[in-house]
Amino acid sequence: MFVTNHSIMSDKNLKKLIDPVKAELKIVPTKEEALQSFIYAGIKNKKGKFTSRYAILNKLVKITPQKAR
Repeated sequence: MFVTNHSIMSDKNLKKLIDPVKAELKIVPTKEEALQSFIYAGIKNKKGKFTSRYAILNKLVKITPQKAR
């Protein structure tokens, strides 16, 4: 049972909320879907470059080894 300041949620109802989130987290986006998410969030521009606000991330990307696919 999950208790908040305002109500009590049964385990069954909590499971109804958690299960779809777990399922969504198992989905691996394509590179294009991931890029679109970053563009939508303002982290990257349409050319795939980090926006000025996130330019510091270029350093991290350069030093992080890329996983072979």
